[in-house]
Amino acid sequence: MEFYMKDVDVLIVGAGPVGLQMGLSLLREGLSIAIVDKKSGRTESSNAVGVNCRTMEIWQTLGFLDEAIKRGAKVHSTSLYNGSKLLNQVSFELINSEYPFMLALPQAETEKLLLEQLAMAGQQVLWNTELTELCQDSAQVSAKCNALDSEITINAKWAIGCDGYHSKVRDLSGLTRICNDLPLHFLMVDAVVTGNVHLDSVNIVFNDKGMIFMIPMQNNIRVVAEISGDKKYQNQKICDPQVFREIIKDRYPEMNIECVDWSSAFYIHECLADNYRNGRIFIAGDAAHTHSPMGGQGMNTGIQDTWNLAWKLAQVFRGEATDELLNSYSLERRAIGHDVLERSGKLTTMATTDNFMLKHLRNFGISHLADLEMIKSKLVNGISQANICYENSYLVDHQQVVKTGHLKYPRYQDGWRVLSVATNAEIRHDLPKFVTMTTIDKLPSDYKFALIRPDGYTAMYSQTLDQISEYFAKNF
Repeated sequence: MEFYMKDVDVLIVGAGPVGLQMGLSLLREGLSIAIVDKKSGRTESSNAVGVNCRTMEIWQTLGFLDEAIKRGAKVHSTSLYNGSKLLNQVSFELINSEYPFMLALPQAETEKLLLEQLAMAGQQVLWNTELTELCQDSAQVSAKCNALDSEITINAKWAIGCDGYHSKVRDLSGLTRICNDLPLHFLMVDAVVTGNVHLDSVNIVFNDKGMIFMIPMQNNIRVVAEISGDKKYQNQKICDPQVFREIIKDRYPEMNIECVDWSSAFYIHECLADNYRNGRIFIAGDAAHTHSPMGGQGMNTGIQDTWNLAWKLAQVFRGEATDELLNSYSLERRAIGHDVLERSGKLTTMATTDNFMLKHLRNFGISHLADLEMIKSKLVNGISQANICYENSYLVDHQQVVKTGHLKYPRYQDGWRVLSVATNAEIRHDLPKFVTMTTIDKLPSDYKFALIRPDGYTAMYSQTLDQISEYFAKNF
C-alpha cells in the first residue's frame, strides 16, 4: 500500500449535492479544497428532485442556473385533491423571489452539473476514498482515508461532513443528534405516466388507503405512495413496479403507470444535530438534519447550509473576522433545520392522517381557508424558505429586520454591501475594506442605509454609517 499526504484549506467528506456545492462555494471564495467520497462515482438515481428559489439564486451567482433550467422542468403550483376532486391549487407565483417556481431536476443530473462546474475549476473528487480517522488540534484537522491501493493523510484548516444520515464525520467528531422515526412507509417510482395528471403542478392526492403525490420532471414523473396503513402492501420492503401499479390503480384509477425508470422504498427519519460545529469540524446537509421529504426541502436546506458557512470560513481565512464568527453558522442554520423538521413533519402528519375527523378538517381547510392569498403566500414562502431572516442571530438586527422585512434585493451577490440612499456628502469611507457601497433609490421605512450580508440576507437598516461601523466593530 502506498502512502500520500495532502494539505488543503478545507476537507469536504461526501460528494452528494451538498458536498459538491460546498466545494463550489469555497472555491469561489479562494480556498483550496479536497473532496473525498467512499462511493465509486456520482449517483445514478433520482432521489432529491425539487430545486427551490434559494438554491436557484445561488446557482445564478455561480453562473450555471440557465444550464440547470435547461435540464429540468419548471413546476408552477401544487394541486391538492381528495380522490379525483380538486380541493385547491396553490401558485408558486406567490414566492418572494425572482424564481417563483420549483425546478424539477433529478439528483443524478444535479450532481452531474455540479461535477462539471468543479471540473471547469480544475477540481476533482477523490472517489473510492473512505474516511477512517479524524482528529483536530488548535491549528488543523488531520484525516486518514483509505483509497483503493493507498492510504491518504489530509491536513486541513477545517473539515466539513457532508456525508449524509450515517455521517462518519459527525460520529468521529463527537457531535450528537436527537432522532425520531415516524411510523410511515412509502414506495416511489420515476415513470412515464398517462391519464389525469396536471403536468405543470405537484399533485397531492388524499386517499383513505394512503396519500399519493406526483412531481412532473422533464422526461417522466416522480410518483410516491404511502402504504403505512394499507394492510395489503404495508410489508413491502422494496418497490416492485407491478405492485406499485396495482396500488395506483386501486387508489387513483385516472392515472396509469407505464414504463418505470427507477423505483425505491423508504421510511421517514427525523434527526437534528445538537450542534453543527465542534472546533474545526462542521457538518451540513443530512449529516446535520434529516426530515420528511414533504415540501422538497432536504437538499435545498443543505445547499443553503454551504452558502452560509462558506463566506464565514472565507472571512476568517482572510483575517477579516475572528474565529467567533464561525459559531454563527450553527446558531443560524440549526434554527432553520429545526423549523424545516417541524414544518415538514406537520405537513406529513396532515397528509397521512387516518383519523376521520382530522381528514375532514384538513380537506375543508384546504378547500376554503386556503383561498386566502395571505395563507397561500405564507405556505409557499415557508416551504421555499424565501421568508428566512435569521431572527435568532446576533448578526441580524432583530427588531429592524423582522419588523421592516427583507429588501427585494438580489440575494446573489459578492461580499458585504451597504445600500445607500444618502447623498455623497453623507457617505464616509470608514467601513471595512471588504464592504462595498451601492446607491439605490429607496429603502423601506425611509432608512438611509441597509447592510446586506455576503449571502444576500439583510443584516440591519440604519440612518447613519456610524451604526454600521459599530456593527462590524462588535461582530468582527
